[in-house]
Amino acid sequence: MLDVLAAGARAVLVPFAAERETEQLLRAERLAALAAVELVRESELSPPALAAAIERAASRDPVPVAIDIGGAAQSARIIADIIAGRAAAVPFAAATGTGMMLR
Repeated sequence: MLDVLAAGARAVLVPFAAERETEQLLRAERLAALAAVELVRESELSPPALAAAIERAASRDPVPVAIDIGGAAQSARIIADIIAGRAAAVPFAAATGTGMMLR
């Protein structure tokens, strides 16, 4: 997904949502709310629904989305601060496990 967003490509997402999986759906819903992607829920997936989403994605300009991709480095700093006994200021996205900080 990072490659798609970095490239400014149009995209249709069908997030995996079986067996209480929520991560992909939560991220896809956020990106769809930003008009960065088209979303088709797995439960609603059908040839007509997918075709309609592809047509919507193809008919509009890509929307740029600012993404903080430094999550691994930020996590390493937080862990190092905790080990060293320093109070770490934890960004909301890191504290909630969202991984991506979307603006």
